[in-house]
Amino acid sequence: MLGTGGAAAPLLSGVARGRPASLDLALTLAVLAAFASIAFVKGAALGQDEPPTRDDAP
Repeated sequence: MLGTGGAAAPLLSGVARGRPASLDLALTLAVLAAFASIAFVKGAALGQDEPPTRDDAP
């Protein structure tokens, strides 16, 4: 949700002020948010593949 809001804020602000460059900024933030979400899910999935360790092992 943070990525969506981060992309929507400059988009709405740019449309209200008549600045077309804000569209580029909003699209860039949306793409970065998508990549960050993918990286987060892949990182979480990789962390689950490790076997559980025992604390009492020598």
